[in-house]
Amino acid sequence: MKLILENWKKYLHEAKFENEATKMVRDVVKNIKDHLRAYDGEPRIKPRFGELEHPLETIVYDKKYFGGLPDTLADQGINKVTFALEVQPSTAFGEGKKFGVDGKTFTYDDDFGKGEIVKDRQVRVNVYLSDEFTMKDMSSLIEKMKDTAVHEITHGGQPTDVLRKSGQAQMKAFQHGLTSLEALRLYYLEPAETEAYARGVYKRAKMSKVPFTTKLDEQIKELLGFYAHPKTLEKRTTQYTEEEVNNFFKNEYRQSIIDYAKETLPAAVMKERDYQEDSEAIKTHAARKKKLIGLGKNKTKAAPFTKKASTKRSKSAPPGFGELAEEDL
Repeated sequence: MKLILENWKKYLHEAKFENEATKMVRDVVKNIKDHLRAYDGEPRIKPRFGELEHPLETIVYDKKYFGGLPDTLADQGINKVTFALEVQPSTAFGEGKKFGVDGKTFTYDDDFGKGEIVKDRQVRVNVYLSDEFTMKDMSSLIEKMKDTAVHEITHGGQPTDVLRKSGQAQMKAFQHGLTSLEALRLYYLEPAETEAYARGVYKRAKMSKVPFTTKLDEQIKELLGFYAHPKTLEKRTTQYTEEEVNNFFKNEYRQSIIDYAKETLPAAVMKERDYQEDSEAIKTHAARKKKLIGLGKNKTKAAPFTKKASTKRSKSAPPGFGELAEEDL
């Protein structure tokens, strides 16, 4: 019983805020799907004058006005979570991009002169859809929204002193726009950010059923898509080289996230898994198939069954290539 309780506590710690993020993202997905269906699958930009009949509505969770805020978040001092949704022209996005997601956590903790800190946090996740966004892009959008929601809600649940130290480091980092290695280290290696980024990556890995490091490397590729982009490197304010920024994210940043995951998220799979070798269903397939079709009374191979049925199994498609079911959201 003691072991069961310990494992359950470990699971709750690893899955911190994941269920809450998943539920809210489901609401957002429904909102987006309703909007797309209303306009034959084409997102509509809100007109400067007038209103859309079926607009892409922003969703707000709180305890005072809108409701729906999970008690588990309110207990952490998170009093409001907003998913701001907007459709923008495709020209506002980079080449091949159909959406953008970012977030921010606002902290208003105060002791009001009484010595005891009263937590007051608000989380905001911004979701931007290109007017060329389609249902085919939904799976990638869901993954990014969950990542961002977990990241920001993690910040919302961090202790006041941790957030204050993080805020001070971020102020120094953003003074010059994250244009030097020193600034990148101040921001991306700061403990509060390490936890938030690691938990966001962990959620993406669990959703896609791939190793933690696979999604971590994808995230690093996304970051380098900005910081190592030729236009970024050409700016007069940029103080690092392409080699230096690649080395930072692929080594220092990557190792900091892995170290956190090994210590705090032991269920995270660090190595690539061979699903053809590891799956019990695959290992026992031949025996089970033989039991199903190979134990009949036809011992003489009478026509038309003159050839013995094969018990071999074709290889599975890689994880993440199947159709996205509603329960996978």
